[in-house]
Amino acid sequence: MQTKRSYHAELITLVVTQIKMKAKGKQIELVAEEKEPFKLKADADRLRQVLINLLDNAINHIPEGSSAGIRINGIKQERWIEVRDNGPGIPPEKLPHLFDRFYKVDESRNRSGAGLGLTICKHIVEAHGGSIRVDSQTGKGTVFLIFLPTSPMTNL
Repeated sequence: MQTKRSYHAELITLVVTQIKMKAKGKQIELVAEEKEPFKLKADADRLRQVLINLLDNAINHIPEGSSAGIRINGIKQERWIEVRDNGPGIPPEKLPHLFDRFYKVDESRNRSGAGLGLTICKHIVEAHGGSIRVDSQTGKGTVFLIFLPTSPMTNL
């Protein structure tokens, strides 16, 4: 029996493919997995922008030989998208400010960029009626969790 892949699986595969060469240059393994498919109404281009931004940030901030990826996950009726890495993590005192405009966790390492990427991600997710949060442990990595309202009508 052939399993039908959801549009989400295609979207995360596209995102991983788009950023694969940058990751390969740093010897970072990228993973895309879909544990729990779900349906939602969303602008696929804007959602792709969010995922690329988060995955690109992970690659920029983790050391060579690390791993990063995107996973669609769920428990019971709740579904979410995770962008995760196994890098050094983000210090706890920095977490409350991550989505602030122009905020950079480490000015010395990140000279490029305006510090707007995570703010834009938050606005895109919220414009879809969702929320985004971050869990990070120093020395263990970071996970961005994107919660979007599900819809019985439309696949992404």
